[in-house]
Amino acid sequence: MRTITVRTLQHRLASVFNKIEDGEEISVTRNGRMVAKIVPLPKPHPMRWPDFMARLKKNFPDGPIKGDSQAFWDEMRKERF
Repeated sequence: MRTITVRTLQHRLASVFNKIEDGEEISVTRNGRMVAKIVPLPKPHPMRWPDFMARLKKNFPDGPIKGDSQAFWDEMRKERF
């Protein structure tokens, strides 16, 4: 863990944040006394998107709908009511 002063933090904030983003922890001192500890946030988990193509193939095995879209919606509404 690196230790820096408040003054150094003020003057080199961008470079200190770059080091924090790289995973380094920083202790901040004022008048020789530790007043803060800056630690990096945990890395977020990547978001997993649903497989839209698999869903389309399951719902429409014959491929895209051809013809009048109103007829399609009428047919879809019959299943719900």
